[in-house]
Amino acid sequence: MQLVNVHKFYELGGAVHALDTLPDTDATLGSIFLPVVVANYQLKQLLDNQLLPIDVCRASAERLVSSLSNVLPEKFGPDTDWNASINSDKVQAIKANLKTFETIFSAEVPSLATYFVDQKGIYSTKALIEHAENMFSEAIRTKLSTQTVEDIRQAGRSLAFDLPTASGFHSLRAIESVLRAYYTAVLKKSATKRDWGTYVEDLKKGGADADILSAIDQIRSLHRNPLIHPEDNLTTDQAVALLALAQGAILSMITDIDKREKTPAQLTAGA
Repeated sequence: MQLVNVHKFYELGGAVHALDTLPDTDATLGSIFLPVVVANYQLKQLLDNQLLPIDVCRASAERLVSSLSNVLPEKFGPDTDWNASINSDKVQAIKANLKTFETIFSAEVPSLATYFVDQKGIYSTKALIEHAENMFSEAIRTKLSTQTVEDIRQAGRSLAFDLPTASGFHSLRAIESVLRAYYTAVLKKSATKRDWGTYVEDLKKGGADADILSAIDQIRSLHRNPLIHPEDNLTTDQAVALLALAQGAILSMITDIDKREKTPAQLTAGA
């Protein structure tokens, strides 16, 4: 995935269209140098796929660059003759290639895979795509496993790109990975069965925080169990809500794990 700098298209359009103002008669190198050099630079960026990958208009862009090169000296320096005459035929070739390129480019651009991703809830689109894990403070992030962080990132990206059901799956995976760590922290043993209902029952017996278990059990009943079925899909609003629930549940479990680690064993047993 590549972030597109939309302003680059503005620069390309301005630079290339300026070639249309070149004189129709013989000119000097100095009089056409600036627009030719700027357009040449912008077109080469386009050909290097630094804006968007192009296909149909590539040949016409290459021809335009070639005609620009025909009026530029190979090297520039103190001895460059800025009064050197540029034949009108070379300038006309630039303008003819310009019209061909603009026509083909304008036909290709609408078919390119460019989209505007709208904001989901209160979440910034850029944050969802790049660093959804930053919904947690750095202190909390350092206590999350690599896989948990990756699932939170994928939940954010999926939400940003209008894949709410996929976002929901990753939100639930992130909760479960922290839930298993919470299970170990409370019961001092690893969970052997991948079942949220079993986790909750075992944790109740082990003296885990009742409010946390209530929230986890609600997520299990209202979100996780229904989402397992292939006929069930999330809406964007539901995915946004589930991501927020995941944030709350994960934060609560990590906070309680910290509290237990700082509490003497004899007090933990009676918590």
